[in-house]
Amino acid sequence: MRGKLPLMRPNPGTPLRPDQVIYPRGVGNGEHRGDSLFLPSGRPARSSLAHTLPAHLREQLPRRLRNIALLYSLAYFLSDLAPDILTGRLSEAFRTPGQWIPGVASMLAGLVVAGLASSPRVSWQGKVDIE
Repeated sequence: MRGKLPLMRPNPGTPLRPDQVIYPRGVGNGEHRGDSLFLPSGRPARSSLAHTLPAHLREQLPRRLRNIALLYSLAYFLSDLAPDILTGRLSEAFRTPGQWIPGVASMLAGLVVAGLASSPRVSWQGKVDIE
């Protein structure tokens, strides 16, 4: 019956039976082998990113990653600590560790990523793997 599936519903108000549903190749018919819509032949090789990016994009990646990490840390600072600093309640905020540890840890994580992205000691592939 697979080759004779109707392209349209006989009556728009009638639901289709499972044997009338037209599946995309490899979906719903037992042929699915890890294929997906965006990567139909599976995952690309890990090193293929370095060979596919032009040189000017390879130079921009660490700078962009550093800027995004710094923006991430700034957002956590402005949302967690800046209101307490502006209102003069910073000492109250630091009394309970559950209130300040997540924000400070997120800020530090962003700063570590920014430091690694701008470090000349880390290879380009290492910087790609940070993402």
